[in-house]
Amino acid sequence: MNVNYDSLFMMLKFAGAMLGILLVVFILAVLTPVLAKKVDKLFKKDVSGGQKDFPDVKGIYDAQLPGENDENNGEENKDGK
Repeated sequence: MNVNYDSLFMMLKFAGAMLGILLVVFILAVLTPVLAKKVDKLFKKDVSGGQKDFPDVKGIYDAQLPGENDENNGEENKDGK
């Protein structure tokens, strides 16, 4: 059996690089919430004070109620359609 070791080494090097990139993404995904908690503790603000000035943040899958965002819908709502 004839094995091309140069090609095999290049494929293994590429696979290792891809696994390294995925490992970096995984580590960042795990460390981001930990760092966010530390930043929140560092810059903790009074919850009862000025937090009511900000709008409620919704996720991308949260339902939008009818008429909730009429002022931001642009030209299509000006004529009532």
